[in-house]
Amino acid sequence: MSEKTKNKREWVKTAAIIFLSVMLVLTFFSQTIMNYSLPIVTAQYINSGQISAKVRGSGKIESADLYNVQIPETRDIQSIEVKKGDKVEKDQVMIHLQDKESDELQKAKEELETLQVEYKKALLDGGISDFVYYDAVAGREDSTDGYRAKIKAAKARVENLDAQILALKNQQLTGSYDEASLDAKITNAQTAMSNAQAKMEGANVTAPSTTYANANEAKTAMDNYAKAMEAARITRDNAQTEMNEKYDAITKLQAVLNARNSAADDAAFQTWYNDASNSAYKTVAEANGLNESSSASDIQDKINDLNGDAATSGSGGGAGTSASGYHAAVDAYNAAQADYEAAYKLYADAAAAYNSYGAASSSQGAYNSAKSEYDNAKSNYDNLVQMKANATLSGKDLENKIAQLENEKTKASTDLEQLLKDIPGEIELNSTARVLKEKQEQLQKLLDNAIGATIDAPIAGTIVDVNVVSGGKAEANATVVTIQPENKGFTLSVPVTAEQAKKVSVGSIAEVQNSWYYNDITVELKKVQNDPANPGKSKLLVFDVSGDVSAGQELSISVGSKSQGYDMIVPNSAIRSDNNGKFILIVESKSSPIGNRYYASRVDIEVLAEDDTSTAISAPIEAWEYVITAANKPVEAGKQVRLQD
Repeated sequence: MSEKTKNKREWVKTAAIIFLSVMLVLTFFSQTIMNYSLPIVTAQYINSGQISAKVRGSGKIESADLYNVQIPETRDIQSIEVKKGDKVEKDQVMIHLQDKESDELQKAKEELETLQVEYKKALLDGGISDFVYYDAVAGREDSTDGYRAKIKAAKARVENLDAQILALKNQQLTGSYDEASLDAKITNAQTAMSNAQAKMEGANVTAPSTTYANANEAKTAMDNYAKAMEAARITRDNAQTEMNEKYDAITKLQAVLNARNSAADDAAFQTWYNDASNSAYKTVAEANGLNESSSASDIQDKINDLNGDAATSGSGGGAGTSASGYHAAVDAYNAAQADYEAAYKLYADAAAAYNSYGAASSSQGAYNSAKSEYDNAKSNYDNLVQMKANATLSGKDLENKIAQLENEKTKASTDLEQLLKDIPGEIELNSTARVLKEKQEQLQKLLDNAIGATIDAPIAGTIVDVNVVSGGKAEANATVVTIQPENKGFTLSVPVTAEQAKKVSVGSIAEVQNSWYYNDITVELKKVQNDPANPGKSKLLVFDVSGDVSAGQELSISVGSKSQGYDMIVPNSAIRSDNNGKFILIVESKSSPIGNRYYASRVDIEVLAEDDTSTAISAPIEAWEYVITAANKPVEAGKQVRLQD
């Protein structure tokens, strides 16, 4: 064999030995080599024990009772004396307003002027009587009961007159009347009136200082003066009309006299006199007995007559009333008005005294009922007495009495109709007067604030916000400054899930994160409510906060329930989650010819409770399983892992 062939065989033998050696090494050390590429995990056994469930969150501190300072009118801002965070005392000046009338002040003036015009027009409305006018001007206003009583009395007056007329007409037909029956009715009516009077007096502790009769007497006097005043008013108005006519005649006659004096001769005056443009002067002159031939002295004498005493017979010129006669009519009216006003005051005082006696009654309801009963009984009694007095009439006297009563009934019916118009008018006037007074008071307040006005702090506290700037404008009823009242608490609202809300209880004291930063702070859960930002899904934990804090601060807290025992507890780091929910990875061991191999296995769980470090779970595994808590690289379920040494 050649040397070359021998060397070739030796090389093949050596290569085979090396290959077999390498394969042997790889076979025996494959596990060790592979382990260096596996994720290294840390694991521990599932434990049992206690957990205090904690709910964590954060929110912004808010005032429990902020005070919003507003102004009722739009004003320009001159300067601002406070800023956010400042502490203010009650009545401290916060803002100076410019000395300028506000839009609201201008509007209030316009509204007041309009209302005053409307009120004056209403007072001059011809549909209301003088009674309503004087009541409104004097500011007198009756009660609802008073109005009802007036209507009732006016209706009773019409009904009584109607009954008297009917009785007299029956008497005309029959020629007689049943005196005995009428006397019996009068007796019964008198008894009813006495009984009602006794009830009325019995309903009160003391007798009234002014009786009902006194008030009625004053009312009768007032009515008489009112009639006299009305008559005087008519006389005055007629005199005024005649005086106006007289003064017009004097003015025109003076123009005629001037033309007569300035005319060169009689022909010139006659030309002026007959000119169509001067027909009004000619008409007045002829109505007063003058003509184109009248001399200047004749015209002057007529003017003097009109300026002097009244002529015995008025002419077309309106010379029936002299100036002195007119002034006498005015004086008579004024005197009648004064008498009426005095009588009205007597009546008002008497009625007020009598009514106050009833109002002070210990049994007002019984008194009012008895008074109404008395009024009706007295009206019935007066009517029956009058009917008896009329019963003795006959022939022409009977006819005259019927005619008189019919006239009185017509007047009473007219008065009732006027009363039914007057009462709504008076109520409307009184309402307008009240509104007018309120508007005047509002205007005065706005006027008082127009110059040198400021916005002062209504309470002591801390400025939370200033919503205006110097030179800017404060809108009416808008908040210009917000104040945190002194010694008032704060609130903190923390949003949580509905599940988390079940873990806390009202009254729990929360722990504050970085509590060392705060001075004596207490956070107490006061209520759990729906979260308006996520209704039906989230809840709000509302805490009362006290201590050295201010509105606007961020605060992080944790609050939890009492400790509770659980069978399976794992570190928080063991909890994992994906789209399918929460789970843990446990370590499962499998034997092999060269040793145990370890695999990660997924177990779906339900979280029962958790605290800062641990989570209580419920899972379909045994309590002694080995759970993965950490790894040096991502771990997947079903993959092999390497345990930390």
